[in-house]
Amino acid sequence: HSSISHEVMLPQIKFGKITLITKNSRILVEDTVSSEIESKTKNASVELMGVTSDKINIETKNAKVNLNYVIGKEININTGNSLIEIKNIKTEILKAATADGKILVENVNTTEGASSISLELKARNGDIKINMNDPDERGYKIKARTSNGGVNLLVPGLKYTAPIKQTSTGRYIEASTEDYENYHYKVNIDAETHNGYIEIVK
Repeated sequence: HSSISHEVMLPQIKFGKITLITKNSRILVEDTVSSEIESKTKNASVELMGVTSDKINIETKNAKVNLNYVIGKEININTGNSLIEIKNIKTEILKAATADGKILVENVNTTEGASSISLELKARNGDIKINMNDPDERGYKIKARTSNGGVNLLVPGLKYTAPIKQTSTGRYIEASTEDYENYHYKVNIDAETHNGYIEIVK
């Protein structure tokens, strides 16, 4: 029982759609420009590095997903039982979901010409940690839900727009920067986990 690794070299041009589908073998995409990337595998990791694309769809089971230095207007990531790690990205919409694993997001910026970032992160058994590494003046709107775990929001100037709910199904927090509507650049974060901790740092 051996896993096979395939290496596909692509010329340095802008592609339309790149589709990579495998079973039990790792997908690594480096330094490509395309309008759309679709990567599907099982039991093997997916890694994108130095990739620019309008739309990115990644799906795997039982293995981690790793994005580093990626520019994508719309990014969708779905893995069954593993870590999702996202670093140094520019995006407008990022959706990431995992069942049993952490979601780690670090250093997120807007794509060129865009004024908003939307992050939608869902885990079942795992922490969600976001460090925006954001030096700019941006307005934040945050929704955070966890059943068994704490929520820590380290974003200056947040006001809790709804009372912090401690219910039988966990904690639900809604908060936004004061005068949120008046900011030109906006960040919307929706984070949800059942058994895990949520931390969001500006």
